[in-house]
Amino acid sequence: MFRLLAHCTPKDMPANYLVLTGMITLFVTCLIIANLVGSILFSFTVGGQSVLLSAGIIFFPVTFLLTDLLNEFYGARTARFVTLLGLLASLLVFGFMSITEHLPVDGRSLISQPEFLKFSGLYTNMVLASLTAYLIGQLLDIQVFGWFYQWTQNKHLWLRAQGSTIISQGFDSFIVVWLAFSGQLPTETLLQIGLSNYTWKILLVTAITPLLYLGHALLTKALRRQTV
Repeated sequence: MFRLLAHCTPKDMPANYLVLTGMITLFVTCLIIANLVGSILFSFTVGGQSVLLSAGIIFFPVTFLLTDLLNEFYGARTARFVTLLGLLASLLVFGFMSITEHLPVDGRSLISQPEFLKFSGLYTNMVLASLTAYLIGQLLDIQVFGWFYQWTQNKHLWLRAQGSTIISQGFDSFIVVWLAFSGQLPTETLLQIGLSNYTWKILLVTAITPLLYLGHALLTKALRRQTV
């Protein structure tokens, strides 16, 4: 696959544009998948305590990682641009799902209309809440990352990456849960889901810190001869 991609790479396109294209593709993919599965709740037990999480938490940490790397190498303006691209792509999926809901489904369809409506309803109800929280969290993360960048004078990558995530995801985690499930679940459950999502997002972001440094090293090497 990688050899095929290398063979198909436009020869005249600068490396920084190629890298940016790949990062945008991965970012948008993870964002849409996270929204698609965001209404699925799963639970497990740790130390005798039950943990309740949204399935979106599995994929959102990748978007945090990419946002920090975009901010680091391409600047806050590009990171905001990619954030808005993700928002537009998600709204496009929302529109396509809504159109599909109103198609006259044939009896030979592998998925019946009620089955599809149940699935699309999970997405369309969740995506509005998710995208509101996403936009607030992403823009806040980009801004806070910039403050940490200036404060650390381009040192301690882990500090500006995790610091911005810890602050921004505090807002994101509770906003999305409240907008998506308010009125459907008890307040105690909403707080439990929000706190669990926030805690595990921070744990996951901490766990993938080596990937942040790996991505930083690979991008530095790929863009070494480019003026970003």
